[in-house]
Amino acid sequence: MTENAPHDKRKSSRLEGVTFPVEYTFPDRPHLMKRARAMSIGEAGFMLLLDESVAMGTLLQLKLYLPKTLFPFSNWQVIPLEAKVVRVDSQTSQDGSYRHGLLITKVTDQDSLTLKRYVHLAHWMKEKIET
Repeated sequence: MTENAPHDKRKSSRLEGVTFPVEYTFPDRPHLMKRARAMSIGEAGFMLLLDESVAMGTLLQLKLYLPKTLFPFSNWQVIPLEAKVVRVDSQTSQDGSYRHGLLITKVTDQDSLTLKRYVHLAHWMKEKIET
């Protein structure tokens, strides 16, 4: 986690340096659940590493798995949400995954608050460790 650069358009901090499991499906194929990894998680969106390339503007139904405690990770909590692909990297990452930037379009107020608290707590802990 780092402070946002001056040219960064993000309005909130991000949880960097760790990936979390995700299950996703397309709205027109809800029975076909696939697995992916989320990284660079923020309050409004995150980076999703997929085994396939997905077109800009595609809506995804997701289940983001976050641990209930940061250290050690344990007792996963599920954040169901809908997100839109707003960025697609033209190259794959070192492990062959396709990187997609997602903007959260639908999440319950309670799950949004849980996500926000999680990101802020992780950011606060990182600052304390570094000082």
